[in-house]
Amino acid sequence: MFDCLSRVRINSIIGGNQIANALLNHIQNCKERYTLKFRDSEEIVRLSSNNLDNALMNSDLVRNSLIFAFIPFLSLERRHMEKCIIDGLFAKGYYQYGFQIDHNDVKQTADELTYFPKDTHLFSTTGCKRVYEKIDLIMQQD
Repeated sequence: MFDCLSRVRINSIIGGNQIANALLNHIQNCKERYTLKFRDSEEIVRLSSNNLDNALMNSDLVRNSLIFAFIPFLSLERRHMEKCIIDGLFAKGYYQYGFQIDHNDVKQTADELTYFPKDTHLFSTTGCKRVYEKIDLIMQQD
């Protein structure tokens, strides 16, 4: 009965701030993003979910130990956002080939997005969610 339920994965923003802080500390310690271990960020999400008095913590999924993995999502850096923008430019039909891309359009679009922390603007606050609307804003100005 519980076999299919044990495969349920819950995507959540639980621990999002803690993961972002851990990633920021990792980078500030002169370490590359890719060297952050999955098990370390997974533990942040697990501990965050156990420390919250919320619906997830009180759910049958948690009480019956049916959650088998916590999947952390790292904040996207500006360079990742630029890749999202390029993908969006192709998807929206503004460009057909890589050599056509005007990198000023990419930079202008990336500049329209919001980043944190305020002093370094290293991570996107929204990920790729707002890229399409920003692309149209910049491309219509041309």
